[in-house]
Amino acid sequence: MLNEPASNGNLKAGNVVARPRRSLIVNIVSISRIPLAAMFLFVTTDRDGEIQKIGLPILIFIISSDIIDGILARHWNVATARGHVIDGIADRSFYFAFAFVVCAKFNLPWLWCYLLILRESLLLASRSAFPNWSKTIVMNNKLAKSTGFLTRLVLSIFLGHYFSTLYNCKFISARTLNSILIFAKISALALIPYSYVTLFVIVKSYINSSKPLSED
Repeated sequence: MLNEPASNGNLKAGNVVARPRRSLIVNIVSISRIPLAAMFLFVTTDRDGEIQKIGLPILIFIISSDIIDGILARHWNVATARGHVIDGIADRSFYFAFAFVVCAKFNLPWLWCYLLILRESLLLASRSAFPNWSKTIVMNNKLAKSTGFLTRLVLSIFLGHYFSTLYNCKFISARTLNSILIFAKISALALIPYSYVTLFVIVKSYINSSKPLSED
């Protein structure tokens, strides 16, 4: 006897069963960035240049996981509030590790690193303190995403310069590397005030949207 095709009900039941498993996979991919960020910080601050080179594949794994977890969550339709929190913590873990390395390798003032961490801490505190915070982020989605994009861009430029020098890449001239470094430092200085302004705008938008309507 031929197997009959599964009914819609069976398909839906199968999706329900698979959903927690898929959500777990996405969360594991996100969480993997936390130990990877610690490993990255450990190897790149070592005195041995050969050990520092191990940081490049770790960096690739971190960036790949940051892309893959979002793709999987959307494809499998398993985006949850818990997953959003896990993703946010995982992102900050590699933000901070990257920032520490950048300050150490490029002699940026540690105040820059402190202000970057403080801004991200204030953002996480706002998420916890304000109910319906996610709705405010939706209203300011482009503004919120722009800060994350610029932070990733600035850190990536610094780290790209660092590994290009470490691996002694011949296809990039010293003059080009110096120009890239100048651009990165200017962008890093601009990132701090921009990130605080965007956070202020989002918080102000939340407060204004939460004000009760005045009675006549």
